[in-house]
Amino acid sequence: MNKKNILIISYNRPDKLKKVLSSVNKKYIKGIYFYNNNYFYLKDKKKVIQCRKLIKNFKFKGNKYYLFNEEHLKVKDSILKAVDWFFSHNQEGIILEDDIIPNRSFYLYCSTLLDKYRKNQKVFHISGFNHLEKIDSPFSYHFNYVTHVWGWATWRNRWINFRKKFKYTRNKNINKKNFFLDKKMNVYRSYLYNRTLKNKIITWDYLWDMFIRESNGLCIRPNLNLVKNIGFDFRATNTKFTNKKLKKIRTFNLKNIYHPKLIYYYAQNDNKYFNIYEKKNLLLKKNYDYLNDIFKKVF
Repeated sequence: MNKKNILIISYNRPDKLKKVLSSVNKKYIKGIYFYNNNYFYLKDKKKVIQCRKLIKNFKFKGNKYYLFNEEHLKVKDSILKAVDWFFSHNQEGIILEDDIIPNRSFYLYCSTLLDKYRKNQKVFHISGFNHLEKIDSPFSYHFNYVTHVWGWATWRNRWINFRKKFKYTRNKNINKKNFFLDKKMNVYRSYLYNRTLKNKIITWDYLWDMFIRESNGLCIRPNLNLVKNIGFDFRATNTKFTNKKLKKIRTFNLKNIYHPKLIYYYAQNDNKYFNIYEKKNLLLKKNYDYLNDIFKKVF
Protein backbone atom coordinates (compact mmCIF):
# COMPACT_ATOMS: atom_id res chain seq x y z
CA MET A 1 0.00 0.00 0.00
CA ASN A 2 1.36 3.37 -1.09
CA LYS A 3 1.02 6.55 0.94
CA LYS A 4 -1.60 8.95 -0.39
CA ASN A 5 -2.00 12.69 -0.75
CA ILE A 6 -4.95 14.33 0.95
CA LEU A 7 -6.89 17.53 0.35
CA ILE A 8 -8.15 19.58 3.30
CA ILE A 9 -10.78 22.19 2.39
CA SER A 10 -11.39 25.04 4.82
CA TYR A 11 -13.00 28.45 5.09
CA ASN A 12 -13.64 30.41 8.32
CA ARG A 13 -13.76 27.92 11.21
CA PRO A 14 -10.28 27.79 12.77
CA ASP A 15 -11.54 25.95 15.87
CA LYS A 16 -12.82 23.06 13.77
CA LEU A 17 -9.89 23.11 11.35
CA LYS A 18 -7.51 22.71 14.29
CA LYS A 19 -9.30 19.49 15.30
CA VAL A 20 -9.16 18.17 11.75
CA LEU A 21 -5.42 18.83 11.54
CA SER A 22 -4.90 17.06 14.86
CA SER A 23 -6.67 13.98 13.49
CA VAL A 24 -4.39 13.53 10.48
CA ASN A 25 -2.71 10.13 10.58
CA LYS A 26 0.68 11.03 9.14
CA LYS A 27 1.67 7.38 8.82
CA TYR A 28 -0.41 6.97 5.67
CA ILE A 29 -0.03 10.48 4.20
CA LYS A 30 2.54 11.47 1.58
CA GLY A 31 1.51 15.09 1.10
CA ILE A 32 -1.22 17.52 2.10
CA TYR A 33 -3.00 19.97 -0.18
CA PHE A 34 -4.51 22.86 1.75
CA TYR A 35 -7.32 24.88 0.21
CA ASN A 36 -8.82 27.90 1.93
CA ASN A 37 -11.64 30.08 0.62
CA ASN A 38 -11.47 33.84 1.17
CA TYR A 39 -13.88 35.80 3.33
CA PHE A 40 -17.08 37.40 2.00
CA TYR A 41 -18.09 39.37 5.06
CA LEU A 42 -15.47 41.58 6.69
CA LYS A 43 -16.31 40.04 10.07
CA ASP A 44 -14.87 36.73 8.78
CA LYS A 45 -11.53 38.19 7.72
CA LYS A 46 -9.84 37.46 11.06
CA LYS A 47 -11.09 33.86 11.08
CA VAL A 48 -9.82 33.23 7.56
CA ILE A 49 -6.41 34.65 8.54
CA GLN A 50 -6.39 32.35 11.60
CA CYS A 51 -7.16 29.33 9.38
CA ARG A 52 -4.30 30.20 7.05
CA LYS A 53 -1.93 30.63 9.97
CA LEU A 54 -2.90 27.22 11.34
CA ILE A 55 -2.27 25.69 7.92
CA LYS A 56 1.12 27.34 7.49
CA ASN A 57 2.23 26.35 11.00
CA PHE A 58 1.05 22.73 10.75
CA LYS A 59 4.01 20.45 11.35
CA PHE A 60 4.33 17.76 8.71
CA LYS A 61 7.48 16.17 7.29
CA GLY A 62 5.91 15.46 3.91
CA ASN A 63 5.10 17.90 1.13
CA LYS A 64 2.62 20.72 1.73
CA TYR A 65 0.80 22.62 -1.00
CA TYR A 66 -1.40 25.69 -0.68
CA LEU A 67 -4.21 27.34 -2.59
CA PHE A 68 -5.53 30.38 -0.77
CA ASN A 69 -8.31 32.10 -2.69
CA GLU A 70 -7.93 35.83 -3.26
CA GLU A 71 -11.67 36.10 -3.91
CA HIS A 72 -14.61 34.53 -2.14
CA LEU A 73 -16.46 31.70 -3.88
CA LYS A 74 -19.83 30.24 -2.93
CA VAL A 75 -19.57 26.84 -1.31
CA LYS A 76 -20.43 24.82 -4.43
CA ASP A 77 -17.90 26.62 -6.66
CA SER A 78 -15.32 26.69 -3.89
CA ILE A 79 -15.32 22.94 -3.32
CA LEU A 80 -15.34 22.16 -7.03
CA LYS A 81 -12.33 24.46 -7.49
CA ALA A 82 -10.51 22.78 -4.60
CA VAL A 83 -11.07 19.24 -5.90
CA ASP A 84 -10.21 20.27 -9.48
CA TRP A 85 -6.93 21.73 -8.22
CA PHE A 86 -6.17 18.61 -6.20
CA PHE A 87 -6.74 16.23 -9.12
CA SER A 88 -4.78 18.42 -11.51
CA HIS A 89 -1.76 17.21 -9.50
CA ASN A 90 -2.81 13.72 -8.34
CA GLN A 91 -4.09 10.49 -9.83
CA GLU A 92 -6.01 9.62 -6.68
CA GLY A 93 -6.51 10.92 -3.18
CA ILE A 94 -8.50 11.57 -0.02
CA ILE A 95 -10.71 14.62 0.57
CA LEU A 96 -11.68 16.18 3.90
CA GLU A 97 -13.59 19.33 4.76
CA ASP A 98 -12.89 21.39 7.86
CA ASP A 99 -15.64 19.84 9.97
CA ILE A 100 -14.86 16.16 9.33
CA ILE A 101 -12.86 14.24 11.93
CA PRO A 102 -11.73 10.82 10.69
CA ASN A 103 -10.45 8.22 13.09
CA ARG A 104 -6.99 6.74 12.73
CA SER A 105 -8.04 3.80 10.56
CA PHE A 106 -9.87 5.96 7.99
CA TYR A 107 -6.59 6.62 6.18
CA LEU A 108 -5.63 2.94 6.06
CA TYR A 109 -9.11 2.13 4.75
CA CYS A 110 -9.06 4.76 1.99
CA SER A 111 -5.48 4.07 0.96
CA THR A 112 -6.07 0.33 0.71
CA LEU A 113 -9.24 0.69 -1.36
CA LEU A 114 -7.74 3.33 -3.66
CA ASP A 115 -5.06 0.78 -4.53
CA LYS A 116 -7.43 -2.17 -4.82
CA TYR A 117 -10.05 -0.57 -7.09
CA ARG A 118 -7.86 1.82 -9.07
CA LYS A 119 -8.36 -0.11 -12.32
CA ASN A 120 -11.96 -1.10 -11.68
CA GLN A 121 -13.93 1.57 -13.56
CA LYS A 122 -17.16 0.35 -11.97
CA VAL A 123 -16.13 1.81 -8.60
CA PHE A 124 -16.29 5.61 -8.41
CA HIS A 125 -16.37 6.68 -4.79
CA ILE A 126 -15.05 5.59 -1.38
CA SER A 127 -16.88 6.94 1.66
CA GLY A 128 -15.68 6.94 5.26
CA PHE A 129 -19.09 7.68 6.75
CA ASN A 130 -21.87 5.23 7.57
CA HIS A 131 -25.21 6.74 8.66
CA LEU A 132 -26.18 3.36 10.09
CA GLU A 133 -23.11 3.47 12.38
CA LYS A 134 -22.46 -0.25 12.39
CA ILE A 135 -23.43 -3.10 10.05
CA ASP A 136 -22.84 -6.70 11.07
CA SER A 137 -20.66 -8.27 8.41
CA PRO A 138 -17.47 -10.34 8.15
CA PHE A 139 -16.23 -7.74 5.67
CA SER A 140 -15.01 -4.18 6.23
CA TYR A 141 -17.21 -2.53 3.62
CA HIS A 142 -19.97 -3.03 1.05
CA PHE A 143 -21.01 -1.54 -2.29
CA ASN A 144 -23.86 0.95 -2.46
CA TYR A 145 -25.40 3.64 -4.70
CA VAL A 146 -25.70 6.65 -2.39
CA THR A 147 -22.57 8.79 -2.11
CA HIS A 148 -21.54 10.23 1.26
CA VAL A 149 -18.94 13.02 1.17
CA TRP A 150 -18.13 13.32 4.87
CA GLY A 151 -14.59 12.04 4.37
CA TRP A 152 -14.15 10.40 0.97
CA ALA A 153 -11.73 9.37 -1.74
CA THR A 154 -11.71 8.85 -5.48
CA TRP A 155 -9.50 8.77 -8.57
CA ARG A 156 -8.58 11.51 -11.01
CA ASN A 157 -10.07 9.80 -14.08
CA ARG A 158 -13.50 9.43 -12.40
CA TRP A 159 -13.46 13.08 -11.33
CA ILE A 160 -12.32 14.32 -14.75
CA ASN A 161 -15.13 12.38 -16.42
CA PHE A 162 -17.58 14.02 -14.04
CA ARG A 163 -16.28 17.52 -14.68
CA LYS A 164 -15.62 17.36 -18.43
CA LYS A 165 -17.69 14.64 -20.04
CA PHE A 166 -20.95 14.87 -18.16
CA LYS A 167 -22.95 17.92 -19.23
CA TYR A 168 -25.53 19.45 -16.91
CA THR A 169 -28.12 21.94 -18.15
CA ARG A 170 -30.94 23.82 -16.47
CA ASN A 171 -33.44 22.20 -18.85
CA LYS A 172 -32.40 18.64 -18.14
CA ASN A 173 -35.05 16.53 -16.41
CA ILE A 174 -34.36 13.08 -15.05
CA ASN A 175 -37.67 12.17 -13.38
CA LYS A 176 -38.26 9.18 -15.64
CA LYS A 177 -34.95 7.51 -14.92
CA ASN A 178 -34.77 4.65 -12.45
CA PHE A 179 -31.61 5.24 -10.47
CA PHE A 180 -32.63 3.19 -7.43
CA LEU A 181 -34.53 -0.05 -6.91
CA ASP A 182 -36.81 1.46 -4.29
CA LYS A 183 -39.46 3.60 -6.07
CA LYS A 184 -39.84 6.15 -3.26
CA MET A 185 -36.10 6.51 -2.97
CA ASN A 186 -35.90 7.08 -6.70
CA VAL A 187 -38.58 9.79 -6.52
CA TYR A 188 -36.82 11.55 -3.64
CA ARG A 189 -33.35 11.45 -5.15
CA SER A 190 -34.65 12.49 -8.59
CA TYR A 191 -36.33 15.47 -6.93
CA LEU A 192 -33.00 16.49 -5.33
CA TYR A 193 -31.15 16.04 -8.62
CA ASN A 194 -33.64 18.19 -10.52
CA ARG A 195 -33.56 20.94 -7.92
CA THR A 196 -29.76 20.94 -8.06
CA LEU A 197 -29.69 21.03 -11.85
CA LYS A 198 -31.90 24.11 -11.75
CA ASN A 199 -29.64 25.72 -9.13
CA LYS A 200 -32.42 25.59 -6.58
CA ILE A 201 -30.10 23.59 -4.33
CA ILE A 202 -26.65 25.15 -4.27
CA THR A 203 -24.46 22.14 -3.71
CA TRP A 204 -22.07 19.99 -5.71
CA ASP A 205 -22.43 16.53 -4.17
CA TYR A 206 -25.87 15.73 -5.61
CA LEU A 207 -24.37 16.31 -9.08
CA TRP A 208 -21.52 13.90 -8.28
CA ASP A 209 -24.06 11.43 -6.90
CA MET A 210 -26.20 11.75 -10.03
CA PHE A 211 -23.21 11.35 -12.35
CA ILE A 212 -22.27 8.07 -10.66
CA ARG A 213 -25.83 6.81 -10.96
CA GLU A 214 -26.05 7.75 -14.64
CA SER A 215 -22.71 5.99 -15.17
CA ASN A 216 -24.12 2.89 -13.44
CA GLY A 217 -21.25 3.12 -10.98
CA LEU A 218 -20.81 1.89 -7.45
CA CYS A 219 -19.76 3.56 -4.21
CA ILE A 220 -18.08 1.95 -1.22
CA ARG A 221 -19.40 2.44 2.30
CA PRO A 222 -17.62 1.10 5.41
CA ASN A 223 -19.54 -1.35 7.56
CA LEU A 224 -18.20 0.51 10.62
CA ASN A 225 -18.44 4.29 10.67
CA LEU A 226 -14.99 5.91 10.48
CA VAL A 227 -15.68 9.66 10.66
CA LYS A 228 -17.40 12.26 12.81
CA ASN A 229 -19.04 15.43 11.53
CA ILE A 230 -18.54 18.30 14.00
CA GLY A 231 -20.10 20.94 11.78
CA PHE A 232 -23.69 20.94 13.01
CA ASP A 233 -24.11 24.56 14.01
CA PHE A 234 -25.19 27.97 12.71
CA ARG A 235 -21.87 28.50 10.93
CA ALA A 236 -22.40 25.55 8.60
CA THR A 237 -23.71 25.96 5.07
CA ASN A 238 -25.79 22.79 4.72
CA THR A 239 -25.87 21.28 8.22
CA LYS A 240 -27.23 24.06 10.42
CA PHE A 241 -30.10 21.75 11.35
CA THR A 242 -29.96 18.00 11.13
CA ASN A 243 -31.24 14.73 12.50
CA LYS A 244 -30.10 14.34 16.12
CA LYS A 245 -29.12 10.76 15.37
CA LEU A 246 -26.28 11.95 13.15
CA LYS A 247 -24.62 13.81 16.02
CA LYS A 248 -24.60 10.68 18.16
CA ILE A 249 -23.12 8.28 15.63
CA ARG A 250 -19.97 6.66 17.01
CA THR A 251 -16.78 5.77 15.14
CA PHE A 252 -14.96 2.44 15.18
CA ASN A 253 -11.36 1.61 14.31
CA LEU A 254 -10.52 -1.07 11.78
CA LYS A 255 -7.58 -3.26 12.72
CA ASN A 256 -7.54 -4.98 9.33
CA ILE A 257 -9.33 -4.57 6.00
CA TYR A 258 -11.43 -7.58 4.98
CA HIS A 259 -12.61 -7.44 1.39
CA PRO A 260 -15.94 -8.83 0.14
CA LYS A 261 -15.49 -11.70 -2.30
CA LEU A 262 -17.98 -10.32 -4.83
CA ILE A 263 -18.66 -6.83 -6.19
CA TYR A 264 -22.41 -6.28 -6.13
CA TYR A 265 -24.91 -3.65 -5.03
CA TYR A 266 -26.18 -4.26 -1.51
CA ALA A 267 -29.59 -2.56 -1.77
CA GLN A 268 -30.70 -3.43 1.76
CA ASN A 269 -28.36 -0.90 3.39
CA ASP A 270 -29.29 1.94 1.04
CA ASN A 271 -32.98 1.22 1.66
CA LYS A 272 -32.45 1.19 5.41
CA TYR A 273 -30.60 4.52 5.22
CA PHE A 274 -33.43 5.99 3.13
CA ASN A 275 -36.15 4.77 5.49
CA ILE A 276 -34.40 6.28 8.52
CA TYR A 277 -33.21 9.61 7.15
CA GLU A 278 -35.02 10.53 3.93
CA LYS A 279 -38.35 8.76 3.40
CA LYS A 280 -40.45 11.10 5.55
CA ASN A 281 -38.74 14.23 4.18
CA LEU A 282 -40.06 14.36 0.62
CA LEU A 283 -43.45 15.98 1.22
CA LEU A 284 -42.04 18.35 3.85
CA LYS A 285 -39.16 19.31 1.59
CA LYS A 286 -41.42 19.95 -1.40
CA ASN A 287 -43.69 22.21 0.66
CA TYR A 288 -40.72 24.07 2.12
CA ASP A 289 -39.12 24.49 -1.30
CA TYR A 290 -42.40 25.69 -2.82
CA LEU A 291 -42.78 28.41 -0.19
CA ASN A 292 -39.10 29.30 -0.37
CA ASP A 293 -39.28 29.74 -4.15
CA ILE A 294 -42.29 32.05 -3.81
CA PHE A 295 -40.48 34.07 -1.12
CA LYS A 296 -37.46 34.55 -3.40
CA LYS A 297 -39.62 35.70 -6.30
CA VAL A 298 -41.43 38.25 -4.14
CA PHE A 299 -38.39 39.57 -2.31
